[in-house]
Amino acid sequence: MKKVTNNALPELLAPAGSMETFHAAIQAGANAVYLGLDQFNARIRAKNFTVATLSYLIPFAHKQGIKVYITLNTVIKQQELSPLLDLLYQLEQLGVDGLIIQDTGLLHLAQQHFPGVPLHASTQMNIHNSLGVKTAKKLGLSRVILSRELSLQEISTIRSQNPSMELELFIHGALCYSISGLCLASSYLGGFSGNRGRCTQVCRRRFYSSQGSGFYFSPRDFWAIEAIQKYKELGIASLKIEGRMRGAQYVYSVVKAYRHLLDHPESITNVKEELLNDFGRPKSSFFLQGMRVDRIIDAVNPAGTGNLLGTVKSCGPKQLTIETETEIFTNDKIRIHSQDGLEGQSLTVLEIAQTKKAIQLQVNKQPEARKGDRVYLTARKKGSPLQKYPKKLPGKPIYFKKNYPHTKRVLNKFLQRKNSKKAYEKVYLRINNLNWIPLVKNIPCDGLIIQCHHPMLQQITNQPRIFSKNSQNIMLALPPYIAEHDLPQWKKAIASLIHNRYNSWMCGQLGQLALFSRKQQLYADASIWCTNRSTQEFLFSKEFSHFYYSPEDDILNLKATSHTSGFITLFGFVPLFISKIKPVVKLNDCIQDNRHCSFFAQKFDNLYYLLGEKPLCLTHRRDKLKALGISHFVLDLSFCPPRKKTLKTVLSHYNNKSKIPETTLVNHKGGLQ
Repeated sequence: MKKVTNNALPELLAPAGSMETFHAAIQAGANAVYLGLDQFNARIRAKNFTVATLSYLIPFAHKQGIKVYITLNTVIKQQELSPLLDLLYQLEQLGVDGLIIQDTGLLHLAQQHFPGVPLHASTQMNIHNSLGVKTAKKLGLSRVILSRELSLQEISTIRSQNPSMELELFIHGALCYSISGLCLASSYLGGFSGNRGRCTQVCRRRFYSSQGSGFYFSPRDFWAIEAIQKYKELGIASLKIEGRMRGAQYVYSVVKAYRHLLDHPESITNVKEELLNDFGRPKSSFFLQGMRVDRIIDAVNPAGTGNLLGTVKSCGPKQLTIETETEIFTNDKIRIHSQDGLEGQSLTVLEIAQTKKAIQLQVNKQPEARKGDRVYLTARKKGSPLQKYPKKLPGKPIYFKKNYPHTKRVLNKFLQRKNSKKAYEKVYLRINNLNWIPLVKNIPCDGLIIQCHHPMLQQITNQPRIFSKNSQNIMLALPPYIAEHDLPQWKKAIASLIHNRYNSWMCGQLGQLALFSRKQQLYADASIWCTNRSTQEFLFSKEFSHFYYSPEDDILNLKATSHTSGFITLFGFVPLFISKIKPVVKLNDCIQDNRHCSFFAQKFDNLYYLLGEKPLCLTHRRDKLKALGISHFVLDLSFCPPRKKTLKTVLSHYNNKSKIPETTLVNHKGGLQ
């Protein structure tokens, strides 16, 4: 194991969700900024930028030695490939310093047609161990943004095994309850996919259970201030601050603090004090020191961004009366937080009047608030060191052509490869509990998919013929997250099972390719998102024989991407959150949100899953899907208690092509946004 040491300062990478925050980041001492456009970007609600603006912004930044990275970190639907090709063509001409990407179809197109553009693996790609980093390098990615869930020890190990790969780490900002890239909660509850930049922040809501109510899935903000010196010693390439939805004052103060810490490591105590007043949430070091779950979630209090001022006493025409002990000034920015925990309306304070027990504020628009709602201070104009930024960037823009001349040829290639085989209907059962085996072993089906954890692999190893006389009908599915310290035991168990002729494996993350040779038949699981034909071609080129359609996909996109090698779930519980954070509610307890949607949490393979009470059901859509050329159907019994009645119900509705009561179509008909 090679030891990595480095005395050079890492790049300080700042968010820019608007022109003002772009200038704030540069003023504060950032070495690079990352920003999104009005499409293909995981923060679509930020102000963002246009390509025309970038044509001025990039040369302006480069003259000052500032790098500019563009976030294209969403999954791409088939109809979006044409505008995506035009956008990649434009960005190549502008000389961007890197694209931060999630979709492997985008990776495939960029490498084939725009090879000069550096590609960075977004944290949405869920790269969390040394195998993932090695695979990313093999795929041609120049930098990996590692998952936030890692400990300092895991980061050190990953770095030592990948000394030549650029690694980027988040050091400050918001946390998601779910592992990045594995959240379907927003999509399940309305079609607004977090994987497509339209997250509705389900994890910030108030939930209700037998224990009462609370903000069960709302993490504090992350800071890695104690680890900065260690990151420098490890030679981490880039330290990233989250916050493209935050204001300029937040960006300036946080970037300025970390700039000072990097240049003056002895100032850590003072910097800590500054960052505690960054207008963010209370702070947590997350899992940096190991699997400590304390101080990650405060279920009692809504975790609003900003400093808590107080509560709403009453509202009037453009008027808000609040109870507070904090001094407020004109032009301060405040935000209302509903009692359900959701971040609501932002307001600017115009005038202030003191009453006997409260402060009356004149604000710039009619407040959308109720008595008892919380009010947070999100920015303070008085004493702000921010300078006025220019409305127009100086200098000349880079000239660029808008339309990629080869789009039609590229897309026609995918259409020509639409389906090479006739669609023969096949049905597979999927389980994650070996107690299902006695119930399903005599059910006629084309294969059994077993979602595995390590003890399950051990059990299969010890009883190699536990399932059937023919292990070729078994597909063993790996979890989407295998921690670095667990890799040795997984490698050993997988090698033993391959020796026992278990040769069909389903990968939950691209890095798991490194665990197998070409002798094994490999399948891409649903956690390897596949929503366009370019991704299909990429997966086939990496020795995957089949892929999985996303449970959040819709019928129109399925029609546009239909392929006989695609698996689709006709029945199954949809994992809304997949997390390493232990929930503060009882497992299997009924949980509800304020809209009376019901959920339950389960633990599987050291991960915690939040599942909707209503499973996905498309059994009544069999014929329509088969007519499209989709014919590999999965009945997923994972997270269902092993019962004959459940099996009988699912099989009966599958055979009768009828919909099971109390189920959901997710986005199948409503559309994936």
